Amino acid sequence: MSETVLDNWSIKLEKVTTLFGDPIMRLHLRGDVTGHPKLEDGLITTSPLQSWKGRTVITRNTTYVLGEMAE
Repeated sequence: MSETVLDNWSIKLEKVTTLFGDPIMRLHLRGDVTGHPKLEDGLITTSPLQSWKGRTVITRNTTYVLGEMAE
């Protein structure tokens, strides 16, 4: 099984309003993906992040290894 790598990545924040009208922010990453089992290589925006430890980021369905951050 190969790694899913996200290069040239940046942080994207999404403001979401909850059922009770309270705003929350969700964190996504945007970058160039390679090795994703369901997506072609290229520019993507991840689903909201569930955890981030070191260079490993986990979303609902995918674990990404972070490469270089965008400048």
